[in-house]
Amino acid sequence: MSINYKIDKKDQESYLKNDYVILENFFDTNTVEELYKTIDTAPDHWWNASTLDYNTHLACNIPYISDNYRTIDINKKFSLTNLASGNFCYRFDRLRSGHYETCRCNVCKFDKVLYSNDLLNFCKEFTQNDDIGKVKLEPFYSRYRSDDFLALHTDALTKLNGNPRKVAVVIHLTKDWKPWYGGNLVLLEKDGSSIKKTLTPKFNSVTLMKVEAEGVPHYVDPIIPRLIGKNRYAISLWY
Repeated sequence: MSINYKIDKKDQESYLKNDYVILENFFDTNTVEELYKTIDTAPDHWWNASTLDYNTHLACNIPYISDNYRTIDINKKFSLTNLASGNFCYRFDRLRSGHYETCRCNVCKFDKVLYSNDLLNFCKEFTQNDDIGKVKLEPFYSRYRSDDFLALHTDALTKLNGNPRKVAVVIHLTKDWKPWYGGNLVLLEKDGSSIKKTLTPKFNSVTLMKVEAEGVPHYVDPIIPRLIGKNRYAISLWY
């Protein structure tokens, strides 16, 4: 089992009171270090540019291959313009999935942790809610670089089978991150009128957020321009 964190009652009380909690030193250190090395050195063709399409305004994920660079650039500029208008939009990269069944890379190894019952059972025990885990598990790895962001939203979503998301899990894989780099996870009060908490990514920490009902309004603020040699990595999933 790769989970290193032991449940602390104070953390549980904080989650119940504030609708979120940060759990540090969550996974086995060696496991997370190896995963970080793999995604941090992954070639661009392992990633998709995740934005809105400038033509249809719909979500799209485009592989980083030479034929797509012009379209990706246009979509990124379009998304940045939308951010200024206040419309929901985003621009970041998603790790491409679909490795073969017997792949032994560190991403595929960690996927087994994500899809195992260990993490689900931990979340059930921590939140004291045995009713979670009824939605389809769809984890994704994200990479934020200069000017990337995720606009204001909540994660509340009712699936086709009628079961709503209840808990959002964000696994932070970013090293030596500073608040002024941007890329902070900003939580707002329920009415969206003011900032409740600004969370700077910390390596091998996990943020749990309540998603039931309206969810917690939040966004990822834009990475500063021309931030060289630093990327913000995370894994997001919902139960």
